Amino acid sequence: MRGSRKDVNKTLRNFFLWIKSKEFLVFLFFLFVSGLFWGVLAVKEPAEKEIGILISIVNQPKNVVITSDNVDTLKVTVRDNGYNFIGYYFERPEPIQIKFASYAKDDGKISVNNAELAKMVKKRLERSAEIVSIKPEKIELYFNYGDYKVVPVALDADIKAADKYFITLKRVEPDTVRVYASKSLLANIDSAKTRYMRVSNLSGEATYNVELKKINGVKYEPSRVKLLVNADLQRDVSLEVPIEICNVPDSVLLRIFPSKVHVSFVTGTSLVDNITPEDFRVEVDYNDVESGTGQKTLPLRLVKSPGMVKRPKMSLSKVDYLIEKL
Repeated sequence: MRGSRKDVNKTLRNFFLWIKSKEFLVFLFFLFVSGLFWGVLAVKEPAEKEIGILISIVNQPKNVVITSDNVDTLKVTVRDNGYNFIGYYFERPEPIQIKFASYAKDDGKISVNNAELAKMVKKRLERSAEIVSIKPEKIELYFNYGDYKVVPVALDADIKAADKYFITLKRVEPDTVRVYASKSLLANIDSAKTRYMRVSNLSGEATYNVELKKINGVKYEPSRVKLLVNADLQRDVSLEVPIEICNVPDSVLLRIFPSKVHVSFVTGTSLVDNITPEDFRVEVDYNDVESGTGQKTLPLRLVKSPGMVKRPKMSLSKVDYLIEKL
């Protein structure tokens, strides 16, 4: 009896599970059919999408250089039936080719207005498609016939070392670039300025790729340069520098006391051995005697110091002097 009851319970349980699984399958079937139905309705409805159409300048003479940023893709917002966008997704519209001779002007400009672009785009879309917008609205490119000149790179940067560090290297590579532009523009360009950049709290070596600042109608080769920077531990240094006397008449001998002065400064540890007293120039001027101030001393002037030092300072500001007539 017990065995037959178990068999009956098992049979009933399997039956109800079969009914539930069947109901679930029926639910999935109707869900799929309804989804397909709404999908078909959706693709029939008009929609707006942005599509990209490649664009290029063709039949360009070999000696022509495009000197402005070239537009390689038009972003076109299209209104069309939904199912047409499926075709755009799998097969992009045919690229637009702009013939150089047809649009190049004598002033060194290639210009294609919005109406002409719209005609070109329309030919590459379905007949039912409506163009809502085109970006950019028109094409304007500058060119020349290979005119260029070589100019130095001008670094526009604010570079600061970390506390107790000193900037020992700041170099761009390459330090000159070619500039392509119209003759009128070339005449007014004497350097290629980098985009402004700021570096702070630098310690050790660093390398940056820096873009040259863009000017409309101007092309740089290369358009980027490498900036090499190094910050070394700073060191306080003092050197004894001879004092030079200037503007003394031939009939006079000017003696000064002392004849040397200590110049203290801050520099990087790695630069100390490369700095000598000859890198500085300290002067006294005989014209200060002739000024009639009546002073028995002459002021010292630090007129030269190397770029690899900071805060140069003399240990004296004045020296005694004696004049002898020859």
